[in-house]
Amino acid sequence: MKHKIRFIASVVCVVALLVTGIFVMLFSRKQSTPSEKENRMLQGFPRLSAGTLFSGEFSKQFDDFLSDNFTGRDAMVDAAEGTLKLFDAVKGDEAFEKKARQMEQDLAREGAAGEESEGSQEGEVFEEDSVVLSASEIPIDSRKSYQWYVKTDGTLSLKYEYLKTNVDTYAETLRLLKSCLPADGVIDFVQVPLAQQANRWRDQQDIYSGWGSSMEMMLTQSLGGAANINVYSAWNLLAPYVCSEPPMFYFTDHHWSAEAAYIVASAMLEDQGLPVIPYDEYSYKSITSSAVDEKGRRDVFNVLYPLTPVHSYVVSGGKEHEIGLMAYDVATYTSFMNGSREPWRRITTQAGTGRRALVICDSFGNAFTPYLLAYYDEVHMCDFRYGYYDHTAAGGYIKDNIARYGIDDVYIIISSANDLRKDNSIKYLRKYLGF
Repeated sequence: MKHKIRFIASVVCVVALLVTGIFVMLFSRKQSTPSEKENRMLQGFPRLSAGTLFSGEFSKQFDDFLSDNFTGRDAMVDAAEGTLKLFDAVKGDEAFEKKARQMEQDLAREGAAGEESEGSQEGEVFEEDSVVLSASEIPIDSRKSYQWYVKTDGTLSLKYEYLKTNVDTYAETLRLLKSCLPADGVIDFVQVPLAQQANRWRDQQDIYSGWGSSMEMMLTQSLGGAANINVYSAWNLLAPYVCSEPPMFYFTDHHWSAEAAYIVASAMLEDQGLPVIPYDEYSYKSITSSAVDEKGRRDVFNVLYPLTPVHSYVVSGGKEHEIGLMAYDVATYTSFMNGSREPWRRITTQAGTGRRALVICDSFGNAFTPYLLAYYDEVHMCDFRYGYYDHTAAGGYIKDNIARYGIDDVYIIISSANDLRKDNSIKYLRKYLGF
């Protein structure tokens, strides 16, 4: 009895398949039709003949027909495309994150004479999306401030945290530094994102629509209204330009561009009541990078020619050695200010203003400093990173040289690789100042 039931069931299945096949042959779409979603032609029901049957062409086209015409296909295609796009976005964002962290490590160690910084003071680095806030909120509390990205869905994704204990320590360092300057002396501070942080937003505008930092707000609060110490937010100043042309940050390098440095320098000079020289009134040599990024993009380093004759010296061991102001024949970021020099740099100008400035910086100061030359009779530079400053070779601690050279104003230009999470800012700047 069981065998008979199985036989009848098999016959019914065969007849059903035969009827279905005949129905498909008679009523299915015979012509190929375009798919706008996939930008290709969908297979129609294949023509049956002895030639197509024995050559295998009918079988191949029939498989394509079934694949292209099953029920719910469009919905599945949409879902698959969405999943792939999400995967690509996440994969791309992870690549940006990995590269940014590597750049930060490289820049923090640059020139460290083969020695690592002792005991990192940095705050937590968040995994992307581990904390999500509304874009209407400013993430800051009594213990921490943050740097973040604004996502296109209107939320904030936190990147770095800054401990208030470190911010307070840095504020005290700035107050000590101010005590070395004349009464009308000014300290201007800015922390600048790395290129990969900016290009993470620029190249992924489907994910990000902005960025921000509340560290500057916390630092201002910690300073408690100290006169003539000004904190600037590169995040706010550069936000309108990050996704426009020319690029504010380089693609083949981790630094900001001359254009970005000019925007920040202009804000500082304007707040001092100085007449800001338009960017285009300077002459530049445009140097195209020899390197290209993964997208085939090259950078253009617009290296400024000073408006007055200048002389540039490296000061070491009680002697001054004159070097070129810029390296106009070098196709890398080191063309700016002829690269970072240690332990002390002095540039004399013919500005005739009667004032002198000091730029305390990492290598981000090299694109910034040229825009001070028209405003000071002398511009001095020193690098606060571990291993760069030698007070014996420099003729004293930074505070000693401020007195020796009659420094009026100080500009502190640091990248987020050496920011208020790092020993270079929290520990070594105080040490090199001589306090």
